[in-house]
Amino acid sequence: MRDLLSKISCNHKIGDYSFVQTTCPRCEGTGYYFDIMVGNHGDIEVTSGSKRLVQDILKALLEQVGSNIDDSEWGSELYKVRIIQDPTLTKAQIISSVVSSLKRLKVLMDDEDYQYGLPSNEVLSRRGIKDIQILRDTTEPRRLLIQLSLSDNSEDNIVVKTPLDNTR
Repeated sequence: MRDLLSKISCNHKIGDYSFVQTTCPRCEGTGYYFDIMVGNHGDIEVTSGSKRLVQDILKALLEQVGSNIDDSEWGSELYKVRIIQDPTLTKAQIISSVVSSLKRLKVLMDDEDYQYGLPSNEVLSRRGIKDIQILRDTTEPRRLLIQLSLSDNSEDNIVVKTPLDNTR
């Protein structure tokens, strides 16, 4: 579940080549990519604190169920969601997938916390999800945005936004 990759804003340049965001091969149009961060002394910087929690939540939501050979329940089914005529049904599908995915993440976090003792700001609170909003992307009307309001075990508020691209 945890890895050494950090979310990095993309400048859309690779070597001597510059790309526009929509054709950038590094970020594939998202504006960011995940890579290993190296500190000033050559050591690998590991994501920690609330940034690590946000990263874990995004990974749980964006990876397909069954894509992890070590845990067949890991991930979400958001990739299956399509905008349909009934917006209430679309919202219900999204919420169901998000809740299911975050429940699995909570189980894994609790297990890891029990074994290793994680900092409270790296573990999703038992109260977990405070709010789920499904919004239209103002720049791309076929895309929805999922905005989650959550809390960690130190009761800090965490807001996570991720696009749900329905242009497929």
